[in-house]
Amino acid sequence: MVRGPYHFYSGTYALEVEHRYASRTIMVRYGEIRQRVPRDIRPGAKVRQGDVIGFVGQLNSGSHMLHLEMYKDGSDHSSLTVFGLNKYKRRADVMDPTPLLDGAPTLAQSSIASASLPAHPPRPEPTPGRLSNLVGADDLVNVRQAASLVQGEAPLFRLRPSDEFTVLESVAGGRYPYGRGSLWLKIEHGGQTGYVVAHFVDTDFRIPPAVLVPEDSETGFVRDIDGPLNVRGAPSTDAGILGALSAGDSVEVLSEAIGGMYGSGRTDWLEINAAGLDQPGYVAAYYIDIGDDRRTRSDEPQTQRADMSR
Repeated sequence: MVRGPYHFYSGTYALEVEHRYASRTIMVRYGEIRQRVPRDIRPGAKVRQGDVIGFVGQLNSGSHMLHLEMYKDGSDHSSLTVFGLNKYKRRADVMDPTPLLDGAPTLAQSSIASASLPAHPPRPEPTPGRLSNLVGADDLVNVRQAASLVQGEAPLFRLRPSDEFTVLESVAGGRYPYGRGSLWLKIEHGGQTGYVVAHFVDTDFRIPPAVLVPEDSETGFVRDIDGPLNVRGAPSTDAGILGALSAGDSVEVLSEAIGGMYGSGRTDWLEINAAGLDQPGYVAAYYIDIGDDRRTRSDEPQTQRADMSR
């Protein structure tokens, strides 16, 4: 591995890896990934086919994808982004990856044994749930077959404010025009399973987030932001505030979570611990630099940074 992870585009990061191809080497940039990568993935590390080197990130718009670039000269470790050279601002030896990708074997066709691939993180434990006081005494909340609003589709069933149910997990789904925007909860009630808009569920209990737990905790630093960064009791801006952090403060990063929407559609959160907190809490991941280098978020307008930090 040559370089990264470094900030790439719209709140995402990139890695650069020198690959052996035929009788030469090529450089590959894996972009729009999360800042957090497996612990052993760092400049100078040797990687091989089948290794997990990163995880697909989330743009500020809320979309997810892997951005892939290939360059003919893998021995050239100069910057891949060159302003003014062409309309794509890419180094001159950028290549069309389509022939390589079309000819590559699928995972099922390759010699990688499925047993060598890392297991998915365990699902969170089910948690008792209830509807919040946003739901009127005579109102009903729809539970749907999928985590999305489909016009004209009848709900699987409806919940009353007095109903007890079990929250199985939180998921990022279709957008809705209020509250957390795209956070849904998979629930079980009366032997039926479905999805409910998280906005209507009480957050006094801890929503079991979809998490990525590292082997060890890591150090992070609060970016250069305007005003305090709130630490909350759950990965949601609706959750109670446990404390606040300032630019440059050091934190211990415990895990990643997909939670409530903040800013312009992001749902990535970090579970952290820090000096002055009585217990671990959650912060918007956008504002934490993981690693030893303290960087400044200079690609976003100051006003947006201030709004997103709340």
